[in-house]
Amino acid sequence: MLDRKKAAALAKQVGVDFGGALTAALAYIGDRLGIFKAMSSGSALTTSQLAQRTGLNERYLREWTATMAAAGYLDYSSHDASFRMNSEQAAVLANEDTTYFTAGAFQYAVACYRQIPKLMEAFRNGGGVPFSDFGVEIVEAIERLFHLGCSRMDPRSTRYSRAAAGRGRSRRGRLRCWPMFDSSRCSFSKLALFWI
Repeated sequence: MLDRKKAAALAKQVGVDFGGALTAALAYIGDRLGIFKAMSSGSALTTSQLAQRTGLNERYLREWTATMAAAGYLDYSSHDASFRMNSEQAAVLANEDTTYFTAGAFQYAVACYRQIPKLMEAFRNGGGVPFSDFGVEIVEAIERLFHLGCSRMDPRSTRYSRAAAGRGRSRRGRLRCWPMFDSSRCSFSKLALFWI
């Protein structure tokens, strides 16, 4: 017999997950188009002002900012219909030099979403999806998520030493613990050495 409370709770969770998936996609757009960075000063901006600052379409920014405010990624003031980022939101979504920065997670998720057709084929026929199919974007996402922790890694540690044995540089040249990644050649096999 159907437990209505359990079914309702699960339906509610599906709704939350669905909303989260769509929010992640829009947050990816905000990250990649520089909208979060454009708002990171904390100044209150209307969508018209944000459009002028970013050179993006105001109509799309209106929908984007409303969704980001509903998700808690931006603050909204009904007094002047403006949006702003508080210092915590900026640390998490715009400032890549803080340990709180996690906007690379949106980039990681989208790189994974792009592999869904290949993953479905693997479900049907076995095998898998090679890491190299994820492209450079997933490596950049990983770098953006973990670069501060990696740059502080003890170079005498075994993990660092194995990683340092590789060649190449990260795309931004700031990851001392992943020097084996060469984005010009997309050398994923050497990147995997870090995770051994």
